[in-house]
Order: sequence, then C-alpha cells, then structure tokens
Amino acid sequence: MGHRMWIAAWAILLAGLAVGQTGSAGPAGRTVLEEGRLIIYFRNAEVGFEKYVLARQPDGRMVMETESELVLPRGAGNTFFAYQTKEIMDDKFNPIEYTDNFTVNDRPSNVYVTFSGGKANDSAIMGGQALSRTAKVSADFRILEEAVFSQYALILRKYGHSREPNVPIRLYIPKIAQELGGKISFSGEQKVTTPLGEMTLRRFFIDVGGFQGVAVGVNERNQLMEMTITRQELTLVRDLAYDMKQALPAAPAAQ
Repeated sequence: MGHRMWIAAWAILLAGLAVGQTGSAGPAGRTVLEEGRLIIYFRNAEVGFEKYVLARQPDGRMVMETESELVLPRGAGNTFFAYQTKEIMDDKFNPIEYTDNFTVNDRPSNVYVTFSGGKANDSAIMGGQALSRTAKVSADFRILEEAVFSQYALILRKYGHSREPNVPIRLYIPKIAQELGGKISFSGEQKVTTPLGEMTLRRFFIDVGGFQGVAVGVNERNQLMEMTITRQELTLVRDLAYDMKQALPAAPAAQ
C-alpha cells in the first residue's frame, strides 16, 4: 500500500485533477481548493474511509470539513467510530472555530471550540457529560484529533515548507482541551515514474507529543497521498477512483 500502488494510476489521476479538482465553485459561494477520500487500513485490512473538503469562503477564511467511518477490532468485538468535523481558519491556517460531532458505538458526543486572545473556549458533551473548558493556546498552533486524519494535511500546509529536521510545532487536541508539543521533519523526496514523466512524492515525519509518530507522503499539490501510523497499526492511502469521479464533468440534466 506504499508508493508503488500509485505508479499505474498516476497519469490517470493527474489528468483528472487537472480537469478541475481544485478551484471549483462550492456551496454558498465557496471556492473548493481540494477534496479527496482516504481509505483506512488496519493491519492491511480495509476498515473505513475519510472524506474531506478544503474551501475558501467569500470572506477569505478557509474551511475544512471531514466525514469518516471506521471499525476497529477491540477485544472480543469491534468498535465503530464515526466523525463529522468542521474547522474555520484564517488564510494562514490558524484555527478560529472548530466543531466535532462523533460517535463511538452509537454513543454520540460533540465538541465546539472557539479560539481568540490566546485561549481555546469550548462546550462539549462527551460520554453523556456536559463540559465547559478554557485552555491556553500558543500564538502559532494547529488542531489535531486522534482519528481525523485529513488534519495532518493542514499541518503540512502550515509547517511543511522547512527542510530542517525536528522543526517544533504546537498541536491543540480538542477532546482533552490541551495543547501538546510536536516536531515535523522532512524525510526526503521520491521520484515516481509515470507515463506523464517523473512526479515527486515528498515525505515527512510528524512526532505528536513524543508518543506517536506519523509518516506522511504528499504530492506536488500538497495533497495527502499516504500515511502510516505505526503505533495504531493504521495505514491510509488516497482513493484514486474517488478523485477521478470528482474530476468528471457533471451529467447533463434530463430533458
């Protein structure tokens, strides 16, 4: 499920993306900058998906919306997870507002956070308990939830310009209302040969709080192509068929 799986599909994918994957009109006047679908694997078995849309609003703010479902084996049974998130950011990917509605085995929870004045103020219902919390946040940080994988792409958009190792980053975890330290390191570039020529896959390693490492690969458009979270035994790869479907022109309306 690494880079080799992309070789046969790169030409088709990039041709489709060039048709109109980015910069298309969205609802309420938003401009869709990127959208995609990730396939989630646990120990090489497909267990779920995550869809995401990154758009620019008419007021210049950015918005990321995600939807995901996955089933993971836990003990003698399985645990079902479902997430719907929405984050509003400024044009530098600094969080302004975040909403996370999620269920674990059909038990609903939600978190709503606003960020201003160096503070994160939230209202949440988790495990049937209502919470209202305030936490200090750094001037420069990104949001990260454990099972919202598209957020790693925003981390790279904000911090992935450096080629230095162990660049310090700050990550706010909404469920625990706490900010953690982390590091991002550029791991190298890999040329992938396709019928359209050579394409470059850029690789990064993100350390989250010193207890979780995530290997991420993105293409030249900063689109998330693959991810490995060794501690959780998870691998994610981009759904090329979904990209192609989104790039196709809409069918004409029936007469």
